[in-house]
Amino acid sequence: MTTPRRPIIAVFGGSAAQPDDPLYRRARLLGEALTVGGFAVASGGYGGVMEAVSLGAHQAGGEVHGVGCHILTHRSP
Repeated sequence: MTTPRRPIIAVFGGSAAQPDDPLYRRARLLGEALTVGGFAVASGGYGGVMEAVSLGAHQAGGEVHGVGCHILTHRSP
């Protein structure tokens, strides 16, 4: 028998938040809470909010998916 997949919640947000920013900390806690709640997390795979949510989910033992877009690598911040 296969284990059912967790539902995936996608979170996208700004890339400017740094680890000392309250927004970053809240996003990390969100990632942890989603994992504890039984969800997998998907994000844009970049820095800031997306990094924080992914980090929180990963640290809580969760399933994390990064979804990138090659066109964004050519844009300036």
